[in-house]
Amino acid sequence: MSNQGSSIFHNLYMDIVETTEHLCATRRSLANYEYISENENSVLLNAIHILCQEIVMLGKNIKMYEEAETVFCVVPEL
Repeated sequence: MSNQGSSIFHNLYMDIVETTEHLCATRRSLANYEYISENENSVLLNAIHILCQEIVMLGKNIKMYEEAETVFCVVPEL
Protein backbone atom coordinates (compact mmCIF):
# COMPACT_ATOMS: atom_id res chain seq x y z
CA MET A 1 0.00 0.00 0.00
CA SER A 2 2.65 2.52 -0.97
CA ASN A 3 1.21 5.75 -2.32
CA GLN A 4 3.84 8.17 -3.53
CA GLY A 5 3.71 11.38 -1.55
CA SER A 6 2.30 9.63 1.50
CA SER A 7 4.29 9.22 4.65
CA ILE A 8 5.23 5.85 6.07
CA PHE A 9 2.88 6.67 8.96
CA HIS A 10 -0.05 7.21 6.62
CA ASN A 11 0.69 3.94 4.83
CA LEU A 12 0.92 2.10 8.14
CA TYR A 13 -2.37 3.65 9.26
CA MET A 14 -4.10 2.57 6.05
CA ASP A 15 -2.74 -0.98 6.47
CA ILE A 16 -4.13 -1.05 10.02
CA VAL A 17 -7.53 0.15 8.81
CA GLU A 18 -7.59 -2.51 6.09
CA THR A 19 -6.63 -5.24 8.56
CA THR A 20 -9.36 -4.09 10.94
CA GLU A 21 -11.92 -4.29 8.12
CA HIS A 22 -10.85 -7.90 7.49
CA LEU A 23 -11.14 -8.61 11.22
CA CYS A 24 -14.70 -7.24 11.23
CA ALA A 25 -15.66 -9.35 8.22
CA THR A 26 -14.18 -12.45 9.85
CA ARG A 27 -16.09 -11.80 13.07
CA ARG A 28 -19.35 -11.43 11.10
CA SER A 29 -18.71 -14.68 9.23
CA LEU A 30 -17.91 -16.57 12.42
CA ALA A 31 -21.10 -15.26 14.02
CA ASN A 32 -23.27 -15.91 10.95
CA TYR A 33 -22.16 -19.54 10.73
CA GLU A 34 -22.41 -19.94 14.51
CA TYR A 35 -18.73 -20.80 14.97
CA ILE A 36 -18.71 -18.46 17.97
CA SER A 37 -21.29 -17.96 20.69
CA GLU A 38 -23.28 -14.76 21.14
CA ASN A 39 -21.12 -13.93 24.15
CA GLU A 40 -17.90 -14.45 22.17
CA ASN A 41 -19.34 -12.37 19.34
CA SER A 42 -20.19 -9.60 21.78
CA VAL A 43 -16.69 -9.66 23.29
CA LEU A 44 -15.11 -9.53 19.82
CA LEU A 45 -17.43 -6.73 18.76
CA ASN A 46 -16.52 -4.67 21.82
CA ALA A 47 -12.80 -5.35 21.27
CA ILE A 48 -13.06 -4.26 17.64
CA HIS A 49 -14.93 -1.13 18.73
CA ILE A 50 -12.11 -0.24 21.14
CA LEU A 51 -9.55 -1.00 18.43
CA CYS A 52 -11.36 1.34 16.03
CA GLN A 53 -11.35 4.11 18.64
CA GLU A 54 -7.59 3.66 19.05
CA ILE A 55 -7.12 3.73 15.27
CA VAL A 56 -8.98 7.04 15.09
CA MET A 57 -6.71 8.46 17.79
CA LEU A 58 -3.66 7.13 15.94
CA GLY A 59 -4.89 8.79 12.76
CA LYS A 60 -5.28 12.11 14.57
CA ASN A 61 -1.78 11.78 16.03
CA ILE A 62 -0.33 10.99 12.61
CA LYS A 63 -2.07 14.01 11.11
CA MET A 64 -0.73 16.27 13.87
CA TYR A 65 2.78 14.84 13.39
CA GLU A 66 2.65 15.36 9.63
CA GLU A 67 1.40 18.93 10.09
CA ALA A 68 4.20 19.65 12.57
CA GLU A 69 6.72 18.05 10.21
CA THR A 70 5.48 20.34 7.42
CA VAL A 71 5.83 23.41 9.64
CA PHE A 72 9.39 22.42 10.57
CA CYS A 73 10.25 21.96 6.90
CA VAL A 74 8.78 25.34 5.94
CA VAL A 75 10.09 27.25 8.98
CA PRO A 76 13.35 25.59 10.02
CA GLU A 77 13.94 27.99 12.96
CA LEU A 78 11.17 26.31 14.97
